[in-house]
Amino acid sequence: MEENKSNINDLIEMGELYLEDNSVDEALKEFRKAYDIDSKNIDVLNSLAYSYYLKTDYDKSLKYYNTLLELGEDDSQLHFDVGLLYYLMDKLDIAEKEFTNSIDRDKDFPDPYYYLANLHLLNRRKNETISNYYEFLKREPGSEFKEQILKDIFGLLQLEEVKEKGSISFSISAHEEGNEANILYRTIFPTAGKMKLHSGFNDWQDIHDRRMINISDDLWIIIIKIPEGTNTVEFTFLNEKGECDNNKGANWIIRL
Repeated sequence: MEENKSNINDLIEMGELYLEDNSVDEALKEFRKAYDIDSKNIDVLNSLAYSYYLKTDYDKSLKYYNTLLELGEDDSQLHFDVGLLYYLMDKLDIAEKEFTNSIDRDKDFPDPYYYLANLHLLNRRKNETISNYYEFLKREPGSEFKEQILKDIFGLLQLEEVKEKGSISFSISAHEEGNEANILYRTIFPTAGKMKLHSGFNDWQDIHDRRMINISDDLWIIIIKIPEGTNTVEFTFLNEKGECDNNKGANWIIRL
């Protein structure tokens, strides 16, 4: 038994060396030899699944990842890897389920949030897209994808980026239950940990405070439903200390 374990470790190590040299086919030969010795070895199954992923043979890759699941492996990385394969195979409903499983097992793992956001972006599910991009960027603030993420959000909501502090961009979009206002705000508060939209309709009727989402540094965003019969949306912005940006006393008004 110890000899088999030693042989498997040697074969895995040799296979990893081939992978470092981008020799995937040679790596697979070593991993298959290890698999012939022990078809339930976790490291061997992971190595085979990853190697077939590199070859874009997603069916075979999925076969070995599913074997890991059948053996009781249940960690966040495994569910993400399975979700990514389904995503690449355009089986998006299953991919969404697996990315959610990944998050359920490790809420600090950033990657599933990014791909969930991409899925929701494809389906134009605005709040879910923004929320998952937010969760991803909170964990990966220096991500190389940050600029593209912001462009995707602005494009989804038909918003123009705002550069000046205390300025906004907004758009009105149709919703199955009525119109929505998409509002982007660059805060004047340098260390805002939370921002709320303090808003009302038709000259400050039906007033609510709604929590905004921080998508990047001092940029905050929110989507609000507009009741039928609304002529104007009035709003200001509040930070967590209750300090107010009210557009220098003029408030902001969207006329419909």
